[in-house]
Amino acid sequence: IGRMRTSVVGTGLVCYAQVDAQYLGLTPEQGQELDTQLNRIWEMYALDPRECDAESGLNHYQLQALVLLSALVSGDVLVATPYIERTGTIFGTRLQLIEADRVCNPGDGLDTDYLVDGVEFDRDGSPLFYHVASSYKTGRTFSAQRKWEKLPAFGSETGRRRTLHVMCDKERPGQKRGAPWLAPVLEPLQNLERYSSAELMAAVLSAFFTVFIEKGESYQEGALP
Repeated sequence: IGRMRTSVVGTGLVCYAQVDAQYLGLTPEQGQELDTQLNRIWEMYALDPRECDAESGLNHYQLQALVLLSALVSGDVLVATPYIERTGTIFGTRLQLIEADRVCNPGDGLDTDYLVDGVEFDRDGSPLFYHVASSYKTGRTFSAQRKWEKLPAFGSETGRRRTLHVMCDKERPGQKRGAPWLAPVLEPLQNLERYSSAELMAAVLSAFFTVFIEKGESYQEGALP
């Protein structure tokens, strides 16, 4: 998975502006000037973690690598686009990565006709909302202690994407969630791990055995027991 991330993303996919000057009614010189300005604005946004990352931890290129890694391991990942104002920053739109384990049905309920694994969609199958839990589901966390937030898939006024759903390749029509990249080999890997653990435990136990030499009643000095 690490090699796949390096091969696909590498140091990061760069946005290089190439506007259609003729369509915009601009001269070629004006189009080149606009490209230069857009590239400069993009670098100001992408290279500063406080500009693009909601957690202020990674720049845009590092976020790309993390998104691909999470999608391969968990099957998919959500990327929300909240508007957060910060002192000393230029932009307000941030990227917030949400791990797949937190996307589930409210109250850990069962799937319905229009709600599958935390993805709510309309009659045509288009996503409407993504239900995100406030914490991970563990043995010590009950559903009553978790809260769910509905993230809109598209903006109500602009119709643009508000939450990006990045998943591995779709394998069938109507699929709402992605499958981990290692899903086909998880069972053989688990069996291999169990076999290795058993072999290691057997080797440890065999090292505990000790040979004892006892003296018989007919023992004589210089003779074997």
